[in-house]
Amino acid sequence: AEPGYTYGDDAQLYDVRMYVHPNGSPLTGAEVMAISRAPTPGLDASLLCLPITSDLMADTDWRDSWGHGCEWYFANAQTNPTICEYPPAKLQCPIGCGSRQECLSHSTRKVFFTWDRVRRIERQMPNGTLCLNADWSPAQVVAQCREWVAAGRPDSVPGGIKGWLESLDVGRTGTRIDVRDCDVLASAIDESCSFDAEQIRHFTRGVHASGGDFTVAFWVKPIGPISKLPARDQFIPHLQFLSTLSPPTHNLVFGSWANPNGEARLYSSCASGKRDENENVELKAAEADGWTMVSISRQNYSKVGAVESGEMFVTTNMLRNWEGTFLPQCLYDDTSFFNALEVNYPMLISPIMLVPQAIPFAEIQQTYFQFAEAMKVKGGPLVSNAKRIEQQHITVEKRDFGPRSALMAPPIIFQQRAKPADACPFEYSDKLQAQQHAQMVKSKCALPFRCDDSVLSDSRHTIACPGSPMREGTHFEVPPMDLRGNRGYPELLYSITDNPFLWRNGRLTDTVDFVDVLTENVEVVFVFFTPTFGITSVMTVLADFSGSLAANVDVQLAHYEIIEGESLGLYMFAQIVVLASIGFMIMDIVLGCRETIKEARCNGGWPDASRIFKTFTDSAIAVMVIVFIAYRIPSKRSSAGETDRILGSLGEIPWDSVEKTLQEKLELFFASVVDLMSLIEKESTLSDFCNIILVVSLFR
Repeated sequence: AEPGYTYGDDAQLYDVRMYVHPNGSPLTGAEVMAISRAPTPGLDASLLCLPITSDLMADTDWRDSWGHGCEWYFANAQTNPTICEYPPAKLQCPIGCGSRQECLSHSTRKVFFTWDRVRRIERQMPNGTLCLNADWSPAQVVAQCREWVAAGRPDSVPGGIKGWLESLDVGRTGTRIDVRDCDVLASAIDESCSFDAEQIRHFTRGVHASGGDFTVAFWVKPIGPISKLPARDQFIPHLQFLSTLSPPTHNLVFGSWANPNGEARLYSSCASGKRDENENVELKAAEADGWTMVSISRQNYSKVGAVESGEMFVTTNMLRNWEGTFLPQCLYDDTSFFNALEVNYPMLISPIMLVPQAIPFAEIQQTYFQFAEAMKVKGGPLVSNAKRIEQQHITVEKRDFGPRSALMAPPIIFQQRAKPADACPFEYSDKLQAQQHAQMVKSKCALPFRCDDSVLSDSRHTIACPGSPMREGTHFEVPPMDLRGNRGYPELLYSITDNPFLWRNGRLTDTVDFVDVLTENVEVVFVFFTPTFGITSVMTVLADFSGSLAANVDVQLAHYEIIEGESLGLYMFAQIVVLASIGFMIMDIVLGCRETIKEARCNGGWPDASRIFKTFTDSAIAVMVIVFIAYRIPSKRSSAGETDRILGSLGEIPWDSVEKTLQEKLELFFASVVDLMSLIEKESTLSDFCNIILVVSLFR
């Protein structure tokens, strides 16, 4: 086989040397090892790449003779790059000046955020504001508080509330909200600053998976004198990450205690018997009027004979303080790192970044440099969300309803798919498939790009012929579902038609790929209601792609009609008249049978064939009419209730909910559509039965 790239692992090239062998013989193994261990002639160690985790990659707190630090050199190097040629700056500011090469890394980080924009948090009460996760309602929180107080305020959480009490009183110089007072708790909640609970739960699962490692980072800015400690005229961010409220607990807090610039504190639910209730790291001074980036990064480790269980550091802009940690990382709520945020002094705060890994100091510096200039000009909102909602009313103009029919749910597109076939029906098709795959690998998967092994080994990922029906797996991250006996893949129609791409489960997918060569047929389902006539309609547009030349498109429209009130009364009267007529008809049949039997006895032979046919058809008509009315009357009487039930269930589907998955919403939709189609098919069956009665009557 020809030599070629075998898609192996990447390697970093450290050193290449060329040697001339004076005696013409190759170097021995011992000579090669001796050369590899000897100093490299002409190679400065400072030119070697370093992992981002190395302390040598981080900027120091060095300042030049004019008081300029690494941040100043970074800002000025954007317009004057040669300024970083100054040797001390080059040595002391590897991130700010880009003077050290970072080794290539394929690692990625999962990042979660509380909000999607800068928030202005103002005081709800004198001691601050509470922001709840979006799953908690204020009424629910206050009710739980009152139940807890009525039960005698039991200390019912692992580790107890000793840590919270200690953070509230011991050495505290700033204000705090005493959430044990339910009236105070109720007045402190600001519904407009709630945050995404699902993001916190994902972050917490990541923290558990990484053994307790995490990083929390955010930008804060004072909004005036009310943001500062009155006694010091100093801004210190006071932010408490509360795990529970009744009883109150927290694992992470920022505020002012013994250290002059404030500190970050970590608490643990398994701190019992440890030296301290918390472990703290001092903050550097925050900006008096501008933005300050604050972060805390904690990493667990274990060493033989070591007292510490990990290490953590806190950064304030470019500066860092470090501490070894003695407390094990135990959360008060194992499913959610925090469920409420307590902000004690008004401030602007960015979305809080949550990473379930311990980010190295140098990488945090990179993040700071990336956003520092943009944050300087970011003013933030002038009013809080609560005031904006209260003061700024957006007028909604009502437009009269024009169409005769209303769409009762978003249209659904449902497709049946096939698996890729192992082989195509024509030899050239297989050859083309192999050629296209080879071309794709050569153009798209060559270094520095990397494709999955399945893509490299399976030519059907490029182009394929359809095979057997696909009943498992996902399409656009949605599993298959059943619709009226057919198994396929549903999707919201507007998701495909109104968006160029969809982001689901960490994957970005072009919507133009929803229908492809493996699509067998596509069905679009619409559910309408016409208020004027009380008619519910189901329209389906079916496109069959299994043909060889063109798609076969079929449109079907089925209706279900409400009958109630006066119309139902008239219908019932008409059916009663019909039943009365059938009663007379049955009497006539009985009399006719007697006459026929009497005549047959008198004549001594068989009755006349026309009389037998008449009696038989009349009897059949009477029985069928009775059966028809027995089914039709209950159906008509329940039509309004059935319509209310089905359309009500369609209207209650939480399409805009972030808690229910798309699959759950589609299952509710299909259940209602199947119920509606069953009613329509029942009505259609009764109509067909009525036609049979008419045909039999014609024979009569």
